[in-house]
Amino acid sequence: MKLTWSLGVDDTTGYSLFRDDELVATSSIEDQTYEDTGLNPNTRYSYRLVLARADGAEEADERIVATLAYPPRLTVQMFTHSTGFQQPIVDELNPGYTEYRATLSSRGDPHALVSDWSTSKCRTFSDLDRGRPYRVSVVARNLDGIITEPADRRDASVGGEEVNSSILVYTWGFSGTQDPWVKGQIRDAAMVYGLTDVAKGWMNEDIFIERMRGQPGYAGYTVGRVRIGHSGLVALMHETMHAFWRYWDGFPETCDQMNMHTFRRDIAQFALEFRNFERSSVDNPLAAWRPYYNLIGGLLALQQLEGEDYWDVLERGEYGRFDTIWHRLETSIPMHTRYDMSLIPPRLRKYFYGFVEDGESKTWEEVLDWYSRLPDEDLTLWFPFQTHDILYYSPRAEGKSQDDSRTRIPEPLRTTLWGVNRQMLVDFINTLEDMAPRRWWDVSPDFWRIYVRLHLHRIPLFESELDSSVGIEIEQSNLDAVIEALRSLNAFHCEPGVFRCRHGPDYRGGQTVEQVREIIASIEQLSDAQRAVLLAMVDVETSR
Repeated sequence: MKLTWSLGVDDTTGYSLFRDDELVATSSIEDQTYEDTGLNPNTRYSYRLVLARADGAEEADERIVATLAYPPRLTVQMFTHSTGFQQPIVDELNPGYTEYRATLSSRGDPHALVSDWSTSKCRTFSDLDRGRPYRVSVVARNLDGIITEPADRRDASVGGEEVNSSILVYTWGFSGTQDPWVKGQIRDAAMVYGLTDVAKGWMNEDIFIERMRGQPGYAGYTVGRVRIGHSGLVALMHETMHAFWRYWDGFPETCDQMNMHTFRRDIAQFALEFRNFERSSVDNPLAAWRPYYNLIGGLLALQQLEGEDYWDVLERGEYGRFDTIWHRLETSIPMHTRYDMSLIPPRLRKYFYGFVEDGESKTWEEVLDWYSRLPDEDLTLWFPFQTHDILYYSPRAEGKSQDDSRTRIPEPLRTTLWGVNRQMLVDFINTLEDMAPRRWWDVSPDFWRIYVRLHLHRIPLFESELDSSVGIEIEQSNLDAVIEALRSLNAFHCEPGVFRCRHGPDYRGGQTVEQVREIIASIEQLSDAQRAVLLAMVDVETSR
């Protein structure tokens, strides 16, 4: 706040300036301005200027002035349907009585939609045109009615975050998909990750999920649209959860109560609270969710390796400054918790009610114990759809001895997982030729190596079940040739002591790299494209 004044008397010797009856400045008469700093935005302050005269008399003047409101931020939208959305307004600096007004405009349309002034941080727009771009902007006003200017990429007074008071929004240009393969993936994901009927309906009817045939590992999303390759349900759920956060009003509260920004804030507060308890002398009441905290801490450590202390970022409240941690956390909760709501920290559960089933109310200790006692075959079925973090935290990974009390994946989940794993192998075989011109092994050797291994491990389980009845598209003679080549690759890849490769002596032939290449080169019923991809599987393993 910059204060200025003019003198009406000649014999003034100095002045004293009070803010809310507190002395903030004294000076000689030469100064006729004062810049008061450290004030809160959109807050009224009472200033009293006292002038001292040479004869000892004093003259005073008083004003009540409201500081300007701080420009609010816009981040992402929460779509209520294909032609409407809710717009969260992010503002943690101004007091709660600050009012906001949002404007929606579109190029070529002279009539803009202007909302009423309101203290609510959520605006709803509906009945818009499909597939059309709109510009949303927001302003705030202070207690004296002075309106902020729209701010873009302007540093905040706290934290140095960018402030974007206007963003471009696109309404959906797609409708639900009718692809039977995609519908099967949605059905299986709902079983594996415990999605509600509402979530399944949204995935089937309200967003367009496109199959990217022959593109392993491909995954992406945009407004109302998700694209996935053949990496299984993990990619589907990852991109769907992005779409959930950014393009769907799936929350039980309006967007001024829950949105992506508040979710990031609550994750940060959980992590900071957990750490503070660990540093204190009292028992940590959040200790039951240690695996979830460990996951967050692991991601924070990765960020620190890049030269940034993420704990400082969280403590300063800069929740939107980096996307490294949020990208994974906002998409992986169903995969980390086996759709059991009790495994999600209490502060965060509210964001998933209505999307994820409540589950069986187990503890992390029980889940990790269950995981550690899975037989190898069940572990092979479950492994592609669970995150590696669960494997890391399980007693199996810690080298603890396993007792004889083995458990199995319960039905009907086990039958679903059996079918999902088989379908992944079917897709792998059907699209071998499609992958040849794309040369995925050159683009990402590490991904290609993992992708190949996961599918090779399924050969012993499903070899007898591969035929046209489960969707094999190639002729039997060609299928036999592909399986023969994959068996030789499997013998090469499976090494003693790797529990996911223990499938018996028939799959440990001990062939050398040259022998495997010769076997693949000699199989007559392979197509040239299939042979090229199969040989690339050998080459990428030996390229490290």
